[in-house]
Amino acid sequence: MRKTSAALLMLLAVIAGCSSVRPRATTIKQNKPPSDPEVAQIVAKINENATKIKSLQCNHVDINGSSEGQVYTLNAKMAYQDDHRFRLLGRFAGHSELDLGSNENEIWFWVARMKPPTVFVCNREDLSRVKLAIPFQPDWIMDILGVSPIDREENTLEQSQASQFTLLAEESTPGGSTVIRRTYIDRDSGRISGYELFDDNYNRIVRAHVVEYHDDTSLGIYVPRKVKLEWPEVDTKLTVSLRSRQIEINKITSDFAANVFRRSEYDNTKVVDLANPTASGRGIGMSGYRGPASAENLTARTPVQLRGAIEPAPTDPVVR
Repeated sequence: MRKTSAALLMLLAVIAGCSSVRPRATTIKQNKPPSDPEVAQIVAKINENATKIKSLQCNHVDINGSSEGQVYTLNAKMAYQDDHRFRLLGRFAGHSELDLGSNENEIWFWVARMKPPTVFVCNREDLSRVKLAIPFQPDWIMDILGVSPIDREENTLEQSQASQFTLLAEESTPGGSTVIRRTYIDRDSGRISGYELFDDNYNRIVRAHVVEYHDDTSLGIYVPRKVKLEWPEVDTKLTVSLRSRQIEINKITSDFAANVFRRSEYDNTKVVDLANPTASGRGIGMSGYRGPASAENLTARTPVQLRGAIEPAPTDPVVR
């Protein structure tokens, strides 16, 4: 039987739920813009595609994977818009399980199986003071979705082969940690095929492989449709698949955005500021949370209603 893993859901929250601040890229030793003319041309086309993507929505996202020997599945709805706006709402067996979101002011995430019921919140300006449990900054999910252009001044051409080439960039997270990102680009397709993220000792943190792209021929835009991710250190893998018929590019209206990209109200749920959890007196920050190991260890959750969904109006909410 497939089941959700609370630890995995918390991991997913860290990955995608705070998509609001891009790490500041610094300079790798002898870092230079790609000098290979073909490389420069391919990167320019990738960036042209990325800048065309103003919004992305998919009302049928399948998330499947494994964590510490458990397999799990989650159905989700996802939306993205310029200016750090992101929302992912997940359900399992008809129940709301996950709400990850961000806008120009704050980030938030809620996991149904958290005890006590809690929504974690952080103002964007406070992210530099937040120590997340997993050193993976959320805006990188935007890179995987293909909406972030490649800064040629911040990437060096690491390897150039007949079939692919790789770019390397050193980055500083909002918390001050140093990470190294490798981007793989396929020469034949001219598209990104994957990413790897390392700590400053070159230990791999996460690997992402783009399995398949979705092409919107009417707009001349493509976005990843299926991506596989792997976190070796925590023995976690997941596959995120967007249903092609449900993918909508550049169709989010202002009314839709006003409803979707804002934090919902929650019944019987505590609000904890990740940047100042002690002052709230209502829980702990992510730096102290390690989550239950399996669903069997979870106690019964307090009924929670999540008001708000990826819908044109709040008349069809996700309800637990």
